[in-house]
Amino acid sequence: MTDEDLLNSTQTAEVLGIGRTYVYELVRRGDLTPKRTHPNRFTREDVELLGDGWRRKRGPTHGLASTYRGYGCRCDECTRANTERTRLERADRFSRQPPKGSHGKATTYSNWGCRCGRCRKANTAYNAPYARAYQTRQKAMMS
Repeated sequence: MTDEDLLNSTQTAEVLGIGRTYVYELVRRGDLTPKRTHPNRFTREDVELLGDGWRRKRGPTHGLASTYRGYGCRCDECTRANTERTRLERADRFSRQPPKGSHGKATTYSNWGCRCGRCRKANTAYNAPYARAYQTRQKAMMS
């Protein structure tokens, strides 16, 4: 076998129609094996045999927030992972100061946990129509 019979990762990616970094993911998963004498080189035959087979093996990995968000999976594992990720993101946001110029908005009150006077006032104004509608419904139910 000569060096001309071997493909580097860029050439392999072109043959498969994928990004070069995904070639390394195929190696990590064991779908594609580099030659021992030439690291990161693959035989054209191995690459062509793999063909579109890598696409069929690919799919959602359950238990990840990215599967919940990207694939729309709502299984218990993915829902728990997304809940945990959202909780951590929110805690991280609440631990930092809101961006400059964002005070006085209802979103700064709810998304960043800011409780300054301007943000409280904006949040109250934003929620006022909902509060009035709720009170109206409650009165209607009582009568």
